[in-house]
Amino acid sequence: MYRILNIIVFFCLVASSASAQLVEVKEKRSGYLNRYNVVGFRAFVGPSLQPQRAGLIGDPSGFSLNTAISLEVERVMTNYSAIKFRYGLSKTSADIETDLKEEFESYFNDFIFTGTDGLEYRVIGISGTPSIKEISIGFDFKKYLRRRGAIAPLGGYFTIGGASNRVEVDLSPSNFVIRTERNYHDDPVAFIPPSQPLSARNLVKIHVGGGHSTAITDRLILDTGIEFAYMYVGVKQHEYTEDLGESLEYIIYKRMQRKQIANYYVGLSFVF
Repeated sequence: MYRILNIIVFFCLVASSASAQLVEVKEKRSGYLNRYNVVGFRAFVGPSLQPQRAGLIGDPSGFSLNTAISLEVERVMTNYSAIKFRYGLSKTSADIETDLKEEFESYFNDFIFTGTDGLEYRVIGISGTPSIKEISIGFDFKKYLRRRGAIAPLGGYFTIGGASNRVEVDLSPSNFVIRTERNYHDDPVAFIPPSQPLSARNLVKIHVGGGHSTAITDRLILDTGIEFAYMYVGVKQHEYTEDLGESLEYIIYKRMQRKQIANYYVGLSFVF
């Protein structure tokens, strides 16, 4: 009997040890071929009714595509989660004249702009499109869909994250011209504003999205999906103002806010 009890205890210890090792193996991060690092880029596109190039004359509105590119580094944390850091860049423009007229209606001809001579001029027309540059630094938390057979960094996933976006606006003469008059009795004159009447601003953005990563080779991954974002711009809501600078700020940063709403993307990454 004593020998039988020893044998039973022995098998219980072996079974317990095997079970513990199995749990440890299950919880251990395996990754894709034991590779946990991913570097690559994504290209974003989204629908727009705004111009994309600076210096356009005439009616620049019409269907176009917002574009951006993002360089990214991803680190697999577990079999079903990862964290990604991203650096993005985009260039675009805006139809300032049309947007000002739509937003401020009959107040358009009451805008006042201070010239380089220190005198105030009344705005009677605007032409051209400014250059708008956006630089973004942010992060994503990625959750891979275990029930759909995903294992980081491959398969379906959803993301949530945030970013700081620096927006720089160039209203230089080659892009943008304001036609003015000194007072109601003078002949109209063309006044060209300083190259940077609007200071660069850092704007906060939060985003969510979903996509799917597919292995092309044992090292290359194709990534596709869609991202939705909201950018807090902190500009004044629609209200009457005679200050052209405040109105330009309102129009341009609202344009950048709408640009973030929905964008499709495709990317190529290298896993190691």
